[in-house]
Amino acid sequence: MGLVQRLELCRNEIIRDPGAAKRRLDELQALAKSAVADVCRMSNDLRPLILEDLGLPVAVQTLVEDLGGDLPAARVACRVVGDERRLPAVAELTIFRVVQEALSNIRKHARRASKIDIRLETGSSRSDWRCVTTAPASNRATSRPGCGRGTWVW
Repeated sequence: MGLVQRLELCRNEIIRDPGAAKRRLDELQALAKSAVADVCRMSNDLRPLILEDLGLPVAVQTLVEDLGGDLPAARVACRVVGDERRLPAVAELTIFRVVQEALSNIRKHARRASKIDIRLETGSSRSDWRCVTTAPASNRATSRPGCGRGTWVW
């Protein structure tokens, strides 16, 4: 049942059954808090605050640290090389999303990786990123390096 319908039911119960109306208002308050949290999460997903506030290198390092927490047996490293200048917003967001997807794929398909290296290199007119995973020697099928690589030029 939607928010508007619940409000109407509450309005009808205020005089007839104040206790039921209070319970319904409590439910509505919880629903409203949940909706606000969902909107904040969606807004952050569109353009993460850390990317907006601190830039691409810190945002990528944070993603890599989160991965390290999810895969404690792996040696996870992130190196950022090059200019500290900000890239165009669309470039930062695109690179962030591609790296985020690469790390998501590691979580799904390379959970046994023993070593994960992320390198983000920026220059005056381009940005390169590279992600290399190394699986345990006992799992030869996934021991080949490479989970992603890309270059952006602007």
